[in-house]
Amino acid sequence: SAFMGTLYALLGMRAYGFGRIDYQDRAKREAIRSLETVVAASPSLGPQSAVLAGAMRGYGPPVGFNWEWFDGADDPVQDDPSLRGYNVP
Repeated sequence: SAFMGTLYALLGMRAYGFGRIDYQDRAKREAIRSLETVVAASPSLGPQSAVLAGAMRGYGPPVGFNWEWFDGADDPVQDDPSLRGYNVP
């Protein structure tokens, strides 16, 4: 929304990504190659309110970082050498 874009710009953010997007909107944006866009949120603030926004690939953790307790496919990071499952090189 314009309000969020303005708020992000005023907080010093220059870019943000979002993971949730309607499948039809995503298909349309992929077709016209516009998964990233510049949100010019506030005309009164001018160019300083411009924030880069982009749709992420899917909704979830990146490969190797799925540590959910109910379906976690990846081992948690255990960086204490005294642990039996120590797995940090």
